[in-house]
Amino acid sequence: MYAKNLMESLFYLFIFIRSDPKNPVLYNLLKKYQSWLHKDLVINYRSINKLINELKLVEDHPYKTKIISILKKLRLFSGATKIEKIYKSIEPIKYILESLINVMDQEETEKIRIMASSVHNYPSFILGNYYCNSIDFWNLHISYYNRTFQSDFMNDWKYLFIEYYPKYDK
Repeated sequence: MYAKNLMESLFYLFIFIRSDPKNPVLYNLLKKYQSWLHKDLVINYRSINKLINELKLVEDHPYKTKIISILKKLRLFSGATKIEKIYKSIEPIKYILESLINVMDQEETEKIRIMASSVHNYPSFILGNYYCNSIDFWNLHISYYNRTFQSDFMNDWKYLFIEYYPKYDK
């Protein structure tokens, strides 16, 4: 349940950044996620509450309100197999957060927009809500930023799309 909320909150955060790349509230929310997320994270009520409390320290804004409301949702999540994918994806998500913070620090609006656009469906893909061949997902979405800016963004995790993530996940 909490893992799904986390992925959905990241989905919205990336969409908000794509549409409003210079918003300081979004930058501050990214920084809170970055400091909270770590490789040994156990996603449960306590850890999500810690994240929510950190996010509450950011100035009030509708973006923040939406993200916190998603994290607080109570719902069933019958995704025992998907939780493994979520934990396997923590390091790439940390990298995405760091990369977005870096391009936001550089104030390169187009890079911010395209990076956020290229990753916004990644949380949905991890959850299996975005039905796409994993290699096609990499080629269409993740590597879009690389093609546009001749970059190696996320290349260290390309193997997940080739070897780990199933070609189809339903």
